[in-house]
Amino acid sequence: MNMHGNVLMEHLYSRGQQFGGLGAALEEPLAVHVTSHGPSVLLKLDYQTALQLTLTYPKFRSNFSKLFAPGVRQVVFGDKQRAKASLVAIYHESPASRELTVRLIKRLQELGENP
Repeated sequence: MNMHGNVLMEHLYSRGQQFGGLGAALEEPLAVHVTSHGPSVLLKLDYQTALQLTLTYPKFRSNFSKLFAPGVRQVVFGDKQRAKASLVAIYHESPASRELTVRLIKRLQELGENP
């Protein structure tokens, strides 16, 4: 939020996600407002504390790296994640299922898909 109370950026996070890792590494303060829509735990660590924990506890280092990596990837590569391929295969065991396939293809086309 800015000083006028306007939301500048909004992100929804789910279990196991983190934010602010790059800003903490650069020692840039983050102006954040956090709202939870359910029971949540927020762990706030300054960069030096997080760094010390990663050096002391291998499991913390591993978990922190797994949380931190997607943020780095997004900053470096932007939102250029590969589109996941989708495939629908229908094996006909009887002539009756062929009608289902025709109806399925028609519905997918109605939804703007290109089967």
